[in-house]
Amino acid sequence: MNNAVRFDAAFSNALELLQKNLLLLAPAMERVLLVRDVLGCFRILVNDSSTEARPDNQADSFVAQANIENFAQDFLVGVGQYAPPANNLIQWLEADNPLGDLFDLPEAWTPPDSPSYLKVLDRLVTGREWLLPQLPNKLPRPPRAVFFGLKGGVGRSTALAVLAWHLSAQGKKVLVIDLDLESPGLGPILLPTSLPQEGDTCVPGWPTFGVVDWFVEDTVGQADESLIRDMYVRSPLASHGDILVVPACGGLLDQQYLSKLSRAYLDLPTRAGETELFGDRLACMLDQLESVVSPDVVLIDSRAGLHDISSVTLTRLGAHNFLFAVNTRQTWEGYRHLFRHWQRTPEHLRDLRKHLSVVGALCPAADESYLQELSESAADVFAEIYDADAGADDFNYAPGAEDAPHYPIAIHAHAEYAIFAPQEKAAQLNKNLIQFVFGDFLENATAILFPEVDET
Repeated sequence: MNNAVRFDAAFSNALELLQKNLLLLAPAMERVLLVRDVLGCFRILVNDSSTEARPDNQADSFVAQANIENFAQDFLVGVGQYAPPANNLIQWLEADNPLGDLFDLPEAWTPPDSPSYLKVLDRLVTGREWLLPQLPNKLPRPPRAVFFGLKGGVGRSTALAVLAWHLSAQGKKVLVIDLDLESPGLGPILLPTSLPQEGDTCVPGWPTFGVVDWFVEDTVGQADESLIRDMYVRSPLASHGDILVVPACGGLLDQQYLSKLSRAYLDLPTRAGETELFGDRLACMLDQLESVVSPDVVLIDSRAGLHDISSVTLTRLGAHNFLFAVNTRQTWEGYRHLFRHWQRTPEHLRDLRKHLSVVGALCPAADESYLQELSESAADVFAEIYDADAGADDFNYAPGAEDAPHYPIAIHAHAEYAIFAPQEKAAQLNKNLIQFVFGDFLENATAILFPEVDET
């Protein structure tokens, strides 16, 4: 029988033991931080503000010292191979070496049913920004919408392109940004498909540069306005308004996209000795684009899956998030993992959950029960981020409430849109067909982004 303590059990054991012995380590309610490093190993940091609390002080009783040693032994057994090096479990920080720098990090969180002087800090290699608050982007700024799904192939980019076309027809200036850097898709949908001719240095009708170019140029201080102006062009699908497209990959024929991509997610050191996170940099790029373009709305195609890009686009940009879903177990388990992670910072979740909408992707038009089943599945998962009670001031919805974040906005499945190439297939932009497939989504998305507009 294998008695190994696995990753999840190690954390549960560590937190339970620490909560039970909190007064032993912090009798005067000193700050306590449980740190899990990038390898998953634990350390406990205690802000030791009084001499009586320090176990190595001569004034400590032998009983207290023995109790702390017993706790440390139990803790090391409880976390198994996720124990730190010998004699390095508890670090006592004196008043002149305060814990505040770590304790007050945005990603440090207080576990449920724990006092405020206990926090957990998970040192992650990726996905560091899932728990961080919204960034203070420059104001005024246009409404933003993020299109997100746990998996590709559900029509996310198609829906974004159709919404851009729809808003353009209403006279809006739409800025579209492809942040699906590993699988760029919006450029081929919205930009010209002409083949380069001899002597061309760039794909005809495409901007020279794209999103990844901004990130690599930013590392050397060259992400300036001239670069921004070479990152977008007008889509031929635009009508009364504009569709301005920033592709993930620019049209430059001779470029090293994979080399640039590998550097795109860097966190950069600042002159002040701090760190500029990927999310901070992305927000800066958006601010620059919005300043130059002055769009009415920004539509962002996020990378699928629980990725670094998703952590920023969903939580930090102040956007409305359209969560694409098909009614499968894999879909809802993925969203459940995400919601449970968000629960670690309820102060951020309280605002974020107001800006979520489920989009029922690929809904069978002939199966009326499908949307009902999708709604019930979504309600079950969203219940984890709703308030327990249903009072007047609580954020809670009945399973069938049509104004609830979990209530699916339907996009119907249709063979015509199996491959979306509107520049080659004019029928894909037929107004009647668009209304049948995307009508519910277009109406709801427009009302969310422009609540003051009455399309009737």
